[in-house]
Amino acid sequence: MQRRLPVCKGGISLDYLSRSSGILFHCYSVSCTRNLGYGNNERTREIDVEGLFRACTKPEDIKHLHALLTVSGKAKSSFVATRLINMHSYFGNVSLSRCTFDQVRDKDSYTWNSMISAYVRNRQSSKAVKCAFEMLSRTDVRPDFHTFPPVLKACSALIDGTSLHCCILKSGLEWDVFVASSLVHMYCRFEFAGKAYTIFKDMPFRDTGCWNSMISGFFQNDNAKEALSILDDMLLEGVKMDSVTVATILSVCAQLNDLLRGMLIHLFVIKHGLEFNVFVSNALINMYAKFGELKCVLNVFDHMSVRDIVSWNSIIAAYEQNNHPYVAIKFFHRMQANKVQPDLLTVVSLSSCVAQMKDPLWVKSVHGFITRKCWITEDIVIGNGVIDMYAKLGITDSARRVFERLSYKDVISWNTMITGYAQNGLAADAVEVYNWMKENEDLKPNQGTRVAILLAYSHLGALKDGMKIHGEVLKENLELDVFVGTCLVDLYGKCGRLSEAISLFYQVSRETSVPWNTIISCHGLHGLGEKSLKFFEEMLNEGVKPDHVTFLSLLNACSHSGLVDEGKWCFQVMQQEYKMMPTLKHYGCMVDMFGRAGLLETAYNFIESMPMKPDASVWGALLGACRIHGNVEMGRKASSHLFELDSQDAGHYILLSNLYANFGRWEGVNEVRSLARDRGLWKTPGWSSIELNNKIEVFYSGNQSHPQYEKILEELGKINAKIKGLGYTPDTSFVLQDVEVDEKENILAHHSERLAIIFGILNTPPKTCIRIYKNLRVCGDCHSFTKLISKLTEREIIVRDSNRFHHFKDGLCSCGDYW
Repeated sequence: MQRRLPVCKGGISLDYLSRSSGILFHCYSVSCTRNLGYGNNERTREIDVEGLFRACTKPEDIKHLHALLTVSGKAKSSFVATRLINMHSYFGNVSLSRCTFDQVRDKDSYTWNSMISAYVRNRQSSKAVKCAFEMLSRTDVRPDFHTFPPVLKACSALIDGTSLHCCILKSGLEWDVFVASSLVHMYCRFEFAGKAYTIFKDMPFRDTGCWNSMISGFFQNDNAKEALSILDDMLLEGVKMDSVTVATILSVCAQLNDLLRGMLIHLFVIKHGLEFNVFVSNALINMYAKFGELKCVLNVFDHMSVRDIVSWNSIIAAYEQNNHPYVAIKFFHRMQANKVQPDLLTVVSLSSCVAQMKDPLWVKSVHGFITRKCWITEDIVIGNGVIDMYAKLGITDSARRVFERLSYKDVISWNTMITGYAQNGLAADAVEVYNWMKENEDLKPNQGTRVAILLAYSHLGALKDGMKIHGEVLKENLELDVFVGTCLVDLYGKCGRLSEAISLFYQVSRETSVPWNTIISCHGLHGLGEKSLKFFEEMLNEGVKPDHVTFLSLLNACSHSGLVDEGKWCFQVMQQEYKMMPTLKHYGCMVDMFGRAGLLETAYNFIESMPMKPDASVWGALLGACRIHGNVEMGRKASSHLFELDSQDAGHYILLSNLYANFGRWEGVNEVRSLARDRGLWKTPGWSSIELNNKIEVFYSGNQSHPQYEKILEELGKINAKIKGLGYTPDTSFVLQDVEVDEKENILAHHSERLAIIFGILNTPPKTCIRIYKNLRVCGDCHSFTKLISKLTEREIIVRDSNRFHHFKDGLCSCGDYW
């Protein structure tokens, strides 16, 4: 038997109201009017308002009830009207809440507070603030301790928050625990943790919520140590941690890289029975994920009796962030099997997983799923995730199309597009998007923007543009931010300004491996492998744990410096002492190191002994070494593997063609070049750039279109004559074309780096430093030519090619002729 809800003393049911509300409301109105003259017995037919409110489960119900209360006259009551305001807002109909509010004649503080809360509940912050100030301007109503907490939460501008603070002081409510806690939270949101702490310190009584607000405030303002100090004070005063405290402190431990404290908090959780709290368990998963402790992550997840969508998102993100995309995908399938519907954050993690797997089919599947759900247009986070997914796969055209189709682009959208271009070697496109972003006056570049554009400028070698960003960083007090500071170290290091890079390195926080990896890598690019190893030793002495990138940077440094024994030691320490499994990139560095040192057989045997299948980068390193050392047969073996793994990279064909050309095997050259042409592949033209007078001048080999070409050619002839007197003889073996010797010498003389250097000599004061960027590897003859020019002109010439830096001074190069 179905139970009827007792919604009216006269037996009127809400279900009946819903079906025939129009007729009923009319009849009931007439009935109420006729019954006014009868005795008390008839008055028993009064509406059970409380019962009807409890019975409302959908927007239509509250609308019908509102109509009934209006015709019965009950809606005139301030209390009933306020209940209607609240009910409409709970169902998301703020406009009806406002209409009801406007019809109330005598509004008390309860009515005003309900209207303010209705706006806040429905995320209409500006209207909530406006409503609060409207209330405060009246003399017939006084605010109470319920008025301020919701509106302080809604403040989107500091000036509104400070104005409300003044009103709180005038009304004498500053000592109320809820109001004071809301002030603390508000000031922390606007990054005024000091002001928040002053209020917190002066509070006569502080409950757990107040302590949590202050701890969270310091954490959100990147002051984790102060957050822990507040926690210590809290415990000294005998206030126990609750689930919110625990979750916040676990995040603090992750930020401070303090695993031990995090594990002690976990013990507290178990001791006090909080491990079954979903909120706490989710926080534990996130903390252990930050430390890469995936066994602990899985242990927490498996012991959860209840899992919400956040739990599934956390476990998927944990494996995605620790480079285990396939395991993350398995958990996604488990999530679906448990009939938990994915949300926006699930898809963000999935997008990153797909980018790591580099599987185009998965990319299309995820993009299709998002499109069907219409999430790209509904939520900017998803659109940004799709852009990032395509960018990480190197499909920048698709990333750009998604970016341009976004109806609204926030600063993260722009940052993602700039970073996508920069990380795919398309630095010029990254700069173009950044300049386009600056045209939008509504957008303010943030820390992420600085990081993204500095990455592009360091790739281009655009030192002056990077220095402008450095100036902006100083104005915004971002220089101590570890990510911005590290990017500045990278910029100066990759632009040949190692002294400035080292100075900046010692100014940033060095508690994580990120800045250490950068300074090690910069010295490696300059051929200063021994200095890189010293930085590694210093890093260990400061108690910083190295990661995969640290050892990758060290192996690159050893490779560029010919430090074979040291490189073998790093590879061994990585596995035995730090229990890290080498990736294909690490194996590729080892092959490159052996190959550069001329140990081709060792390199080949090393590849054969690899526990995983070598990829194109590994075989490419061996082919490059064969090109340097002239081993044709091994070069053929390497190229055969390369063409199987990656037949669409023109660079592999060029290396093999050049190897044949070195030995005059022109038939082999023609065969390889013909094969490349048949597959639609073309050699990237060589170019060099020099930045002068805030303008980047680009020179292509043999190109005669530059306005100063005739002057450059004339000066080049004079310098050639002088350096030949110093013993220079053109090495025509570096001309990989079947032409006469005179023509080969002419081709060498028109290489792009020579044209850029001569342009620099013509347009800069004597004895000043010249900085050149070349997109390809410097040829051996140009290397000898530049050494002699540095001696002849008494200049330092810094050339950054696709592999490393060369510092030419007094007829010598920093690479020691080893590159």
